[in-house]
Amino acid sequence: MNFEKKTIRNVFSLTALAIAIIWLSACNHKSVIKYGPNTFHVNENNLKNIDIDPADGKKTNATSSFLDSVEYLPLQTVPGSSFAEISQLEVTANSYIIWDNISNSIFFFDKKGKFQSRISNKDKNVKIPYKKIYHFAVNETKNELMFDDQHSFLIYYYNLKGEFLRTVEKPKYLGPAYTTVGRFNIYYQAFNDSWLRSINQPPCNIVVVDSKAVSSNPDMKLYLPYDSTIVKYYDIFATDQYFYDNHHNGMNFTAPYDYNIYKIDSLVTISNSYRINLPDVYTLPADFMTNSRYNGKREKYVTSNGEIIYGVTDFYQSGNNITFRLYGYNYSQAFVYNLKSKTLQSLAHYLSDKTTHMLPFGGRKIYSIDINNRLISSLPAAKLFALKMKHTGDKKWDATLPVPLKKFFQSNIQQNPVLTFLSVKQNI
Repeated sequence: MNFEKKTIRNVFSLTALAIAIIWLSACNHKSVIKYGPNTFHVNENNLKNIDIDPADGKKTNATSSFLDSVEYLPLQTVPGSSFAEISQLEVTANSYIIWDNISNSIFFFDKKGKFQSRISNKDKNVKIPYKKIYHFAVNETKNELMFDDQHSFLIYYYNLKGEFLRTVEKPKYLGPAYTTVGRFNIYYQAFNDSWLRSINQPPCNIVVVDSKAVSSNPDMKLYLPYDSTIVKYYDIFATDQYFYDNHHNGMNFTAPYDYNIYKIDSLVTISNSYRINLPDVYTLPADFMTNSRYNGKREKYVTSNGEIIYGVTDFYQSGNNITFRLYGYNYSQAFVYNLKSKTLQSLAHYLSDKTTHMLPFGGRKIYSIDINNRLISSLPAAKLFALKMKHTGDKKWDATLPVPLKKFFQSNIQQNPVLTFLSVKQNI
C-alpha cells in the first residue's frame, strides 16, 4: 500500500477543487502516514492470517495429546547463583542467560543447569557500576551481551562468559527495547518521535543502525511509520518484551496495539509474517491507531474494556506450531497453535499425565525457544516439592522420574526456578 500523498493535478474546475477540499477536510481526522527517504515498507508478500478464538483453547486436554515430551532442568543453587524470578531468558550455544529484575543481576547457566557466572553491580572490576538493568540483548556473532542502565547515560557490554568489556554513551535513538542482528542494532521507539523529529525524519517505531556507526546521525533504516499527531507515547501501554530470537527462523518482533507478527532476517529486512485475527469482542477498533478521536484516550479505553486484547507477545515458531501470549489489561494467556490442523491449545489449561510425570510444566509464560525447537517455560521449585509430597511412598511414580528430577528432589534445595522444555507434537 502506498501511503504517499498524491498531488492533485489538472483541476480545471473550481467546483471540482471545492469538492476535493471538502473531501480532504472530512478525512482530516484520520492519520496520513508519510514515508521519508530512509523509510522502508514492510514486506507483506508472505503474510498468513491466523483466525483464532481464545475460548477454543481453554479445553482441558491431557498433556500427551499435544506434547511429545517435557524435560525438567533444575538450575544449580549455590552461593551467588540464587535468583527470584525470570524476567528475561535468552539461549546461546553454551548457556541459558537469565535476567532477574529483583536482584538486578544477569545469571549464566550451562546446558546442564550448572551455574557459570553472574553480572552484578557489585563487580569491583567495573569502575562505574550500573544502577538498574531494564533488559538485555545478546549477539552471538560478536560474543557480546549489552544492556542500558536505566539511571545513567551508559550502555554496558559484557562477553558471553559474563566478563565486563566496556561502556559506551547511549545513542539518541535508543528506545525502551532493542536487539542485535549481526552488525546491526535494532531499536523500538515506542511511539516517541523526539529524536527522529530533531533530524527531520518521519516518526517510525523501528530504527535500524549499523553498530559500526559513530556519527550522531548515522545511516539508518526506518520501519513502521505512524502519525505522531495522532499517537503519543504516553498514551500507549507497554508489554514486557518485544523482540524474540527464533534462532534459525529469524528474529520476531511484536508491538502493543498491533496484531501483526514481524520477522527480521539476517539482512535486517522486516516482513509481516503473521496476523492474529480475533473475534470483534476481543479487538481494538480498526481505526484505533489512526483516528484523532482516540487522542489521549487509549489507555482509558483499554482499562475500561478489560476483555480487549491489545498485544500479542512471546511469539515463537516450532515447525508446524506457533506459540504466543495474548495480552490485555485483565488478560494474559499463552497458547500453541498448529498451523496444519488449525487447533488451538492453552498452555495454562491441561491435565498432566505420564508425558509430564503427573507434574505441571508451567506454560503461562514462554520465555524462549532453543535450537531444537523446544519451548522454554519454568516452574517454581517450591511448587514441585509440594506436588512431590502427594506422591510420597509411590515407588512406581518415583521410578518414572528422569535423573535430573530425582537428584533435584533428593537435594531438598528449593531456591531457583526449574526450567521446562516442551516438545510440542507437530501433528495434533
